[in-house]
Amino acid sequence: MAHSTNPTPTNEQEAINIMLASIGERPVDNIHDSQRLDVLNAITALNQVNVQIQTRGWWFNSEVQELSPNVDGEYEIPVGIQRVVPAFKSEKAKFVQRGNRLYNTLDNTYTGNTADLCVVWVRLLPFNDLPETARSYIAHRAGVKFQKRTVGSPTLFEFTKEDEAEALGLFQEESLDQEGANVFDSIHFQGIINER
Repeated sequence: MAHSTNPTPTNEQEAINIMLASIGERPVDNIHDSQRLDVLNAITALNQVNVQIQTRGWWFNSEVQELSPNVDGEYEIPVGIQRVVPAFKSEKAKFVQRGNRLYNTLDNTYTGNTADLCVVWVRLLPFNDLPETARSYIAHRAGVKFQKRTVGSPTLFEFTKEDEAEALGLFQEESLDQEGANVFDSIHFQGIINER
């Protein structure tokens, strides 16, 4: 009798094994107990690509929030927030993120703020909390970078690039489904427009 398994979403372990396969290496049973250099390098590459992709901001990690000034009149950015963009333009202030605070480039100061500020922020989520299409794309994108840095084989590169392109297509398709067909209603688009 044939054994069948139910498919499960990609987790970090599977992502690392996808990356190891991209360089022709055997999979690992436990990424957290491995001392293999290729596994450790794959974990680093996966984390770098994960942060890079999530920092752009997507339907799953962008939130509209109100920031209240602290007692010093500063807008502090909470831990785990990668990017903050004011939701609306203002002639009185132009805020940019510097470290974990917002800086007003018109007044050249962090302080003096008294009102709540509506912002769109991008939260860095744990890999396993991402939608499957995002996990798959990140894993395959990391695999391409990892393969290129580790082996640099043109043949393997083409295979991993094809897998990445397929994963990206599914990710973009879900992004369009989630955000709707009208990009002008997207909070990402509004945030970009208000940055200008």
